[in-house]
Amino acid sequence: MERCKKCGHEYLRDFKCSRSKMKHLTGRNCDNPKCGGTLRDTIINFGESLPDDELEGSFEQAALADLCVAFGSSLTVTPAADIPEEVGKRKKNPGNLVIVNLQTTPLDGVASLRIFAKCDDVSEMLAKKLSVEIPSFHLHRRLLVTSEPTGKGQRVKVAGGDSEGHPMSYLKQEGQLR
Repeated sequence: MERCKKCGHEYLRDFKCSRSKMKHLTGRNCDNPKCGGTLRDTIINFGESLPDDELEGSFEQAALADLCVAFGSSLTVTPAADIPEEVGKRKKNPGNLVIVNLQTTPLDGVASLRIFAKCDDVSEMLAKKLSVEIPSFHLHRRLLVTSEPTGKGQRVKVAGGDSEGHPMSYLKQEGQLR
């Protein structure tokens, strides 16, 4: 996932976005012609802090949650592991913590339910029980081709686009044909 630093637009990518481990710059820019901001990856590298707004919001939601389900996490990296722990240990208006993981975790003792299974298997069973269809994921790309008259003929422009026709930079510019 890449996010524009200027306008916040997000680009779902099926290729490695990062170029620099600590700066998070991907070397691409926002495809919105009115923006052109710098794109950054959205991963959090080892030793980096979680974004303050997201972390604060997570604790606020945990304080209100009746249920927290932790899928496939060791629940050892703080402060992220503190969020489900808050739900599981809450005395006033107790919440329920469900942990789905193949290995034990430090929070197993405060969990209302502990499931030793693969996350995909549990997700599929849960969706079936709730009569929720899990849609297949298909990445749709388009090749956007336009032409415009020039003094010597036509100029053809080829660009990448998403399923809605918005520009998307998944093509490398190698040079011009003459």
